[in-house]
Amino acid sequence: MREWHDRRDLLGYTVDELRDLVQAGIDSGPSIDAGEVFAGLREKLRAHLSDDRSRRPDDT
Repeated sequence: MREWHDRRDLLGYTVDELRDLVQAGIDSGPSIDAGEVFAGLREKLRAHLSDDRSRRPDDT
């Protein structure tokens, strides 16, 4: 029990704060698969980089 209290004090969260954080997560809606999120981000980055290259003047 003492270990838990010490750890809790180091992190700075009370039990009520942790409950509120968990509830906020629940209230935020269903989770999204991380693989899908990262795949979408990769696609956006590719499109952005491709767009930047097409706008850049030829350096030759």
